Amino acid sequence: MKTRSLTPRAQRTIEQLNAVQREVAALHEMKMPDLWKVWDLHFASRPVHPNRKYLTSRLTYRILS
Repeated sequence: MKTRSLTPRAQRTIEQLNAVQREVAALHEMKMPDLWKVWDLHFASRPVHPNRKYLTSRLTYRILS
């Protein structure tokens, strides 16, 4: 799994929080091929039954944590 570079939520600056918020908002605007690229950056394998709602919810959770 990819090592995380962000600091814990409590220590994030306003600029970091805004960047995370923009990244999460962009997930909902992406087309599926682009979502898969982001998925591959954050996860080692793809889900068995993929759908847009599952991908965006899991990516959002991963980005926020």
